[in-house]
Amino acid sequence: LQQPTTLKISTVEPFQGFEMTPFTVQPALFLVDSDDKYVSEVGTEFDPWQVTATLVNGAGSLINNVTCSFVGGMCNFENLAIDNMGENYTVQFEVTYPTTADIVGATSQSFDLGGRPLSVKFTGLNTLSPEYQPFTAVVSIWDDALDSPAEGGVAPPAVSCSVSLVGAMGVELEGT
Repeated sequence: LQQPTTLKISTVEPFQGFEMTPFTVQPALFLVDSDDKYVSEVGTEFDPWQVTATLVNGAGSLINNVTCSFVGGMCNFENLAIDNMGENYTVQFEVTYPTTADIVGATSQSFDLGGRPLSVKFTGLNTLSPEYQPFTAVVSIWDDALDSPAEGGVAPPAVSCSVSLVGAMGVELEGT
């Protein structure tokens, strides 16, 4: 029976992502023994070993599920993210269950995190409007990370927007 001694990161580093958005490639970890050989059996289906991620360096906080369980010898995070953009982030991974396990943890390479992804979205628009009749269209700055309208602290203070029809011949938009 192999005795695990060290936790290792198997995914591509450095991690990449944006504020409030799960990392593009989620961390995946595995254990090796004292001969640096992969340990395929870690815990059981009903009592799996667990890894917890903590932020070692950087101005933000880890969000979403910061703990994962080993399945088939791998511990795969699913939606790990950081709540603030910034530079030189570092994440530490430790086996936290069983509490008696004496395993050397793993630390990620340093990485930077981009700003919150924003876009523009029609949030009020009738899809069928009578010809030559006025209609109203509401366009909002959309917080793609939270899939909701961007709040004041996230949305830029001033934005201009223009609307045009694409692929409609002989049609013209009028008004403001």
